[in-house]
Amino acid sequence: MDESEARETAPRYLTPAEVAHDLRISTNTVHAMLGGRELPAVLVRGQWRVPADQYAR
Repeated sequence: MDESEARETAPRYLTPAEVAHDLRISTNTVHAMLGGRELPAVLVRGQWRVPADQYAR
């Protein structure tokens, strides 16, 4: 598998700002949802990332 194939199959992660934009809510609301574990997410070096395929748009 070359680099371009790996990039195509790698899961996509969104920032809280991207999720807020998609859902048309504030970034603060997204952070509250992350804190309340209402959205699946992972912490990457202290920054939240939401798997794109794990939340309903």
